[in-house]
Amino acid sequence: MRMKFITKPRTPLREDQFIDITVARFYDEHARRFMMPVYHGLVAQTAKMNLPEKRVLDIGTGSGILAIELAKAHPDWQIIGIDISDNMLKIARENAAREGLGDEIEFWQYSAEALPFEDNFFGLVVSNASLHLWTNPVKIFKEIARVTARQGYTLIWDNLRVTVFNSLLNLAGGLMGMKAAQRQLWLQAVHSSYTNTEVKALIDSSALQGAIVKINTRLLELCIQWKKP
Repeated sequence: MRMKFITKPRTPLREDQFIDITVARFYDEHARRFMMPVYHGLVAQTAKMNLPEKRVLDIGTGSGILAIELAKAHPDWQIIGIDISDNMLKIARENAAREGLGDEIEFWQYSAEALPFEDNFFGLVVSNASLHLWTNPVKIFKEIARVTARQGYTLIWDNLRVTVFNSLLNLAGGLMGMKAAQRQLWLQAVHSSYTNTEVKALIDSSALQGAIVKINTRLLELCIQWKKP
């Protein structure tokens, strides 16, 4: 039986909401405590990928956890994480150094709307929990397509917007040990995210045409996968 989700209109968040160091550290604690299953799920998707280039770009790297998990799983990959928040990148470098990966991962402050990389540069472009913060997703999709190598991959994961489960999500967050502010952060992220239909419409009008969009119902995540011809 197909699961149906009830949704309300999207409530966008500011793209720069994690600029402040206090907010950045709050997010890092939340991500490390409650988002690891998502990071591990995304990394698992890369297990059998034969990249045409060993270079990987993590867009919206935040506190660097996805980049770190990718580096652990694929020591031969060269990983670059970018973010618009300098304070997030400071935390990412601290986290990487703590894992002994301070010299293995590069973290740069750039906007995904104007990537400073050559065409066909990366064998894999990834992003997690960032799509819902992008002011112009179609413009970023164009940049992603440009820097992805031929026969390379793009993986974008983000929250799936649902509202029917608000009370259940709030309860689940409490059972997981989330404080009220952490539950609020989670629900705000969900409300600012896209539905399956909305993401498909964005893709159809972008350079990522033909991308596959799947829903991970266990994690309530949208999963976009694209292979460049």
